[in-house]
Amino acid sequence: MTSRWSEAVEGHRSAVQEAVLDAVGTLVAAGGPRSVTMAAVARTAGVGRATLYRKFADAEALLQEWHAREVRRHVGELVRLAARSGRAWVRLERVLLALVWLRDGAHAPALHLGGHVASAQDEVHGLLCDLLSEAVKQGDVRGDIRTEVLAGFCLAALSGGPHVPARPAARDLVGLVLCAVRAPSQLPT
Repeated sequence: MTSRWSEAVEGHRSAVQEAVLDAVGTLVAAGGPRSVTMAAVARTAGVGRATLYRKFADAEALLQEWHAREVRRHVGELVRLAARSGRAWVRLERVLLALVWLRDGAHAPALHLGGHVASAQDEVHGLLCDLLSEAVKQGDVRGDIRTEVLAGFCLAALSGGPHVPARPAARDLVGLVLCAVRAPSQLPT
């Protein structure tokens, strides 16, 4: 009985945590990070403020935890895209497009300061290195430059520009990046 009780309590805590983080996401989407206050999150999640303060010191801690969850979800989606079957070149294109579409808007700089972001960036860099290495072996990506450098270039090129929400503009940006890493033998003459 104790085991079941512990599982039920843990399940409830997990559900409350998800509801709280979902509420943070709702508030950020509606009004940006500055709209996230302890009172607004409690109201949106349907929990008491005391419940929030048991786990989170303040609204900034809520934002960081929500952002860490979103980053984990985004990396998971990129891993799933990279793991699909097909040529590495096609999977690379899918991953790069997803990177553009998953980028946060104007609130990104304030939230990208946590250690969770550096870890995710390392994971995405490694994922791109793997895809690029496979594409080099298939003859689709240039082999004269180390894949670590190519992966870094892809990430820098995609993150250095303005936010590109429109699909045609995102495709253009990704196309430009792909052209830069394409094997010379694969380029149109």
